[in-house]
Amino acid sequence: MPLAPPPEATYNHLYQAEETVLKWARQEGYAVVELRLKKSEHKDPNMRVKRKVWMICDKGGKPQLAGTSRNTSIRKTDCPFQLTITRNHVTMKWTIAILNSEHNHGPSGDASAHPAHRKRALEELDLIKSISKSRISPKHILLALQEQDPETAVCIQDIYNERTKLRKEELGELTPTEALCKMLFKTGSWVISYEKGEDGCLNKLFFAHATGIQLAQNYPYMLLFDCTYRMNQYNMPLLHAAGVALTGEAFSIAFAFMSQENAIQYQWVAAQFKEFMLGDREPDVIITDNEDALLTALDSIYPRVPRILCRWHIKKNVLTAAQ
Repeated sequence: MPLAPPPEATYNHLYQAEETVLKWARQEGYAVVELRLKKSEHKDPNMRVKRKVWMICDKGGKPQLAGTSRNTSIRKTDCPFQLTITRNHVTMKWTIAILNSEHNHGPSGDASAHPAHRKRALEELDLIKSISKSRISPKHILLALQEQDPETAVCIQDIYNERTKLRKEELGELTPTEALCKMLFKTGSWVISYEKGEDGCLNKLFFAHATGIQLAQNYPYMLLFDCTYRMNQYNMPLLHAAGVALTGEAFSIAFAFMSQENAIQYQWVAAQFKEFMLGDREPDVIITDNEDALLTALDSIYPRVPRILCRWHIKKNVLTAAQ
């Protein structure tokens, strides 16, 4: 069944004509995009306004050769469909005229296959921005959009793209690490210490919240040090320092990003921890994994404090040895 063109009609405003064309195309299973436009002549470029707009099917244009660009959901088929929206200089109204009503392809199965139908409305952009601040996952943001508008064509990749744009706007000209340091300094509740390498790149960052520091000073009896990996785009290990209250509940004390896992980096972190957390006071026991570099660093900073291996790592080592 051929894809029907939109009706040739006249509208008071250009946006009304464009919205009509897009909605019609969506119902028929295709999409249209702007090819070019013509503006009125005026000495002042800011005073030039649109006079005529040419629109084509989004499958118009020469097919792309395999391997010349990334894969996309839209494939050019050199579709000949074309229309114009022209302003009458007397009535100032806009008229749709079909130049070629033919398509050389069938209807698409889903409106989300066309980027033109996935353009986010202001309400959708506001919802994505507000929910993203709450660290809600993209799939749940998509569910919220679909609940707000069951006919939305926004897909999950669009949400990832919007979040990337928001992140770039928040960073401005700062790098992610510079933005992190700025945010921590701005709050006034964090203790921060960092060092840069010879290349000017950050290679150590220690930070602790005032609440964690207070808890550590109130309950300095047991400390836990553990590293997590593959948690950031720079592949910097994150060392987590925690304590245990008299109630048996664990609490976070401090964190540190390191460029490498070696005794020098661990020793720097341990020294920062001692300076900002406990001073000359020493914990009763330190619980760690069996990381040699960390143990060497703790020997130099807390030589008299006994260390024990955490139960989870003991179990893991037993299971590994039994295999």
